[in-house]
Amino acid sequence: MGDGESDVQPCFVYLHATITKVMKGPFALLLFLTLIISTPVIIFLHELGHSIFALLFTKQGVKMFVGSYGKTEKTREFTFGRLQLYIEPKFKLGGGMCVHHHTNKTYKELILIFAGPALPLSIAILFYSFCVHYLNDNWVAAAIFFIIFCFVSFLKSLIPSSRPIILTDGSQTFNDGRLILNTLKNRSFQKEYRIAADYFNAKDYTNGSIHFAALIDKHKITDRLIHTYYLYSLYSNKDLNRLKDFVFKHYETVNFNKDDLSNIGVYFSRLEDHESAMHYYKKSLNLEENANALNNMGYSMNILERYTEALPYFEKAIAIEPEQAYAYNNRGYAKLKLGFIEEGFEDFETSNKLDPNNSYYYKNLGLYHFDKGNYSTALEHFIKAKEMDDETYKIDDDIETVKWKLGMHDSIT
Repeated sequence: MGDGESDVQPCFVYLHATITKVMKGPFALLLFLTLIISTPVIIFLHELGHSIFALLFTKQGVKMFVGSYGKTEKTREFTFGRLQLYIEPKFKLGGGMCVHHHTNKTYKELILIFAGPALPLSIAILFYSFCVHYLNDNWVAAAIFFIIFCFVSFLKSLIPSSRPIILTDGSQTFNDGRLILNTLKNRSFQKEYRIAADYFNAKDYTNGSIHFAALIDKHKITDRLIHTYYLYSLYSNKDLNRLKDFVFKHYETVNFNKDDLSNIGVYFSRLEDHESAMHYYKKSLNLEENANALNNMGYSMNILERYTEALPYFEKAIAIEPEQAYAYNNRGYAKLKLGFIEEGFEDFETSNKLDPNNSYYYKNLGLYHFDKGNYSTALEHFIKAKEMDDETYKIDDDIETVKWKLGMHDSIT
């Protein structure tokens, strides 16, 4: 035991002495520089860890993104055999991902996921060892800081989180810890899950919904992630009645989070069942006040012409998320309907500045002019909204209605 103590004690004495020396020198500057340099390095090494094992365990190509969650446009692209590397010049802190095909074994999937957070920490320890033997105390201190930053990143990656990571294409994933848990929980039906997930990731929502439905029914699955994938597949296929039946049947057995409940509310809004939509928005808000559910609640009230009740929800949404363009836009429409014309248009302009690609800005302007009997102007705004986003809610109905008012009957089929 004495020998063990003699090995450990000098190590801590050395570290303490090194940090004490640096504290008397440019400590703050060294810490700051190490943090700035460490951030992109950790992200690069993290994704490299995933990529190396993806290349080892699969025969397909692998895409590695550094600085973004899947952006390919206006990025620096490099190809190394089966590996395609995309580096975002305007680096975003925290952005990085590895896109690969599934492995054929659960243990390989677990190693692949774990390798991401493990590689930066391993490199940091090796770097520290090199500095101790060959470099001065400042380098040793920097190596210690690097280890600390890598360890924080390691914990952040491996502590499971239910908060989704929104990717560039609008899909979502989760942190490594959550992916490891999902892999372990789903190992008894991994093959079936991978087939469904592959269809989903390829945006083949028809086959994705078929396989997710079979998976849920066969294994009596209550995992919320699989349920949300299935619901999104049904929504994307516009199979809303089946979605509605599924929610009513399975809601009590699945632990949906606030975002899931808000999304379910949106699905019911699309079904014109606004009372049910508000029911799920309320459930989302009961878990945590969030801008999306607040805005969506107010939006449903706008549709039901309950404008006075809607305003406080938009106010709260904007207070939580000041750049919530949809909330400004919807609040503006409520104000217009209540007679606060100037304030309503101010909200519209704020919404447009925050998000110039918001098609609902033009839809609401069209509704305003339609109510005033300015049908030609309304039509122009509706067409603009449709050009910006063909999926704008009920925009085709708006266009056909105003065309009818203008006597353009031939447009209705």
